[in-house]
Amino acid sequence: MKKVLLITVFTIAGSKALHSQPFTNNLLGTTTVSRLVDIQLQATCLQGTANISWKPAKTMVSVSRYELQKSSDGITYSYVTALPATAAINHQFAYTDKYLFETWNMYRVKIVDHQGNYIYTAPAIFNRTQAAKNISILSAIAHTELLLWLPANSTAVQATIKDAAGRPVMHINQFNQTTHVTRINVATIKAGIYSLCVQTNTGQSPPLKFAKK
Repeated sequence: MKKVLLITVFTIAGSKALHSQPFTNNLLGTTTVSRLVDIQLQATCLQGTANISWKPAKTMVSVSRYELQKSSDGITYSYVTALPATAAINHQFAYTDKYLFETWNMYRVKIVDHQGNYIYTAPAIFNRTQAAKNISILSAIAHTELLLWLPANSTAVQATIKDAAGRPVMHINQFNQTTHVTRINVATIKAGIYSLCVQTNTGQSPPLKFAKK
């Protein structure tokens, strides 16, 4: 029997991609990023090949192209391909990627309008190894958000962040979780080395180290 890994992913409601320029009114009718909630990525991994697809947001009226990008760490993304806004088939865009990373594969779409303004979707993420069965931090370097991978059927209940001396600096009991990924806002803590312990409905994680920039 063929094994299929299906990841249905994240919208970007209420969050603005780093280093992006705001869309003009010609594109969205507003500069409010939450208008992009219609954009959803879906990634299916089968026998070492990833099939990525997404549908255009209904509110977009002036998109020039969609650029698909890929990363193994959630920090540095590389260009994969670009599709013109007119390339949708049955109101859907699709691409097949045969060159996958060994572990984490993170995809996002850069949406560009006719004036060169752009914004990013949130990433579609999957892991090709057994590490996907364990709680892990997707990127060991955090700026404003920490992305946490949770195994199937796991839900974060509470978490504690401690500094290098073992002193608690943040307690979290509310989480922004979508499918396997939980987002933790760390914008208010100072730069440094920290550890994160997560309590889920199935148990507690060992300390997970990360650096806050």
